[in-house]
Amino acid sequence: MMLYSARSLLPFCARWAERRVFFEIFVNGHAMPCAISGAALEEIAKHRHVTARDALACFEQSRDRIEAVARKKAHRRAEGASGLLNLWTGDLDEPPPEGAPMMAFAVEQQRAA
Repeated sequence: MMLYSARSLLPFCARWAERRVFFEIFVNGHAMPCAISGAALEEIAKHRHVTARDALACFEQSRDRIEAVARKKAHRRAEGASGLLNLWTGDLDEPPPEGAPMMAFAVEQQRAA
C-alpha cells in the first residue's frame, strides 16, 4: 500500500471545526479525509489552545509528524474501510519496542507518568 503526503499532491488547507483540525492525506492516489482532536494537538504543543488560530498554527508546525501518524493508522485500517480517519492523543504515543510484550510496555508507561 503506497501512502503519500497530502502536501505533495494537493495543496489542501487544514481547517478548524468541532474542536478538531480537518486535513487530507493521500492513500494509493486517493484523498483520505482526516481529523486530529484538539486534545491531541494540545499534547503535541504541551499547552492548551485558546483560539482556532493557535490550533492551526500548532497543526502546521507539526504537520509532518501528524501526517506520518495518519499514514501509519491508515495502513493499519481494514481493507475497504472508508470515512474520516480520526487521530486521538493515544495515536501519538510511541509504539512499544519491537518484540516487547505489551504488558511490559504498559508498566513502563505507568512509571513514566
